[in-house]
Amino acid sequence: MPEVPKVKLIRQIIIGLVCLLFLVSPVFSFAADTQLELQMAPFPAPTNLTATVVGSNQIDLSWSAVSEAANYKVYRGGVLVASPTTTSYSDTGVGPGITYSYTVSAVNIDGAESPQGSPISVTIPTGGGGMPAAWFNPPAPPAGGFAILINNGDEYTNNPIVTLTLKGGSNTERMAISNFSDFRDAGQEAYTTSKTWDLCKGQTSCPGGEYIVYAKFYTSWGTASEVISDKIIYKKKPITELTIEQIKEISKKIADLRKQIAQLFKKEVVAEVPKAPPEEIVPKETPPEEITPPAEELPEEEIITPPKKEVPPEKEKVGIIDFFKEYGKWLWQKITNFWQKIWPF
Repeated sequence: MPEVPKVKLIRQIIIGLVCLLFLVSPVFSFAADTQLELQMAPFPAPTNLTATVVGSNQIDLSWSAVSEAANYKVYRGGVLVASPTTTSYSDTGVGPGITYSYTVSAVNIDGAESPQGSPISVTIPTGGGGMPAAWFNPPAPPAGGFAILINNGDEYTNNPIVTLTLKGGSNTERMAISNFSDFRDAGQEAYTTSKTWDLCKGQTSCPGGEYIVYAKFYTSWGTASEVISDKIIYKKKPITELTIEQIKEISKKIADLRKQIAQLFKKEVVAEVPKAPPEEIVPKETPPEEITPPAEELPEEEIITPPKKEVPPEKEKVGIIDFFKEYGKWLWQKITNFWQKIWPF
């Protein structure tokens, strides 16, 4: 029996699709494998690792940033010693006469860690063997002693961003600043006589009150001075101390509110004057005929009384409109008095 043309056509289409799927399946397989390899491929390790001896018990490390990194891991002798979020770390758990080997890896936001970069080794010299005495000496204090001033010694501030004035000695090379007495979040940085500082740095909240900033100074060998500090009282801005932008914004809101109130009472409802119903036209009496009927048959004269005019009730009562007008004036007066109390001008 000959095959029906329609069935034959469907069969040919199915065979063609199977062949096409067979031909393109290697392409899809290659793409999937490539994507999987890209997902599993680790991002690069940090490079350009350097180590600098800055004291008898401190080595400073630095390296190049990795764009995908959320933080880094520092290994000393293969043991994890720190996980900084910056590209530097100061290792203070070291001592003279020992060689230390360091490597650094990067960690992305998902917690995946890159391979460790090339290692670097460094040795802190011992005190003997010709080491200068300045190696172990703290920095020399300036005239009047080491000092730190917040906003030039002001007692109060209404801004948590302040200016620190620092005074180190002649051989001061580095400094450390912190809002905590144990310098838990601080590292050494180049010494400068002025620095912008945030009183709320490292704090979980920043309420008004007394804040203390701590500082210490270092020689080029890494020996630190005593800890010094200064304090200031942070008073948050009251609501009456507004910026120009805030004043403009409040003025705009007041103007908008005034327009809305004016628009609300702008349209007055005019009461319609009821129209009186048209008067009924009373036909004139027909003059009596000349022939006068007998007296007893004369009808009594009929008195036609026009109907009373009925006035329908007003559609809108003007008294309600007057009430809302007075209420709007009272409300606007209250708003004006409120703003004059908090924003005198």
